[in-house]
Amino acid sequence: MFDPQTSPAVKLVESALREHHRLQLVYITAAGVTRHLTVEPLAIRYNSAHHLVLWVRDVDAGHLEELLLSGIEDAVDTGETFEPPPRQA
Repeated sequence: MFDPQTSPAVKLVESALREHHRLQLVYITAAGVTRHLTVEPLAIRYNSAHHLVLWVRDVDAGHLEELLLSGIEDAVDTGETFEPPPRQA
């Protein structure tokens, strides 16, 4: 069973969120498809279905995306920083 408190990938995601670092992710979709993504992590939240998710900006596609935290198979910090979007009130 997935445990976000012990997952090494989640720990790296949390660090990248704090430091505004881009990540390369290996992500397994709910349908079992493996995706390789370069992302800017923006927030960890619960979605409307009560799943823990990571909101990211997909660098290659240029759009926001919601990823299930449990689907992150691996994460690598690229060392590149990014400017997070301004917070809205």
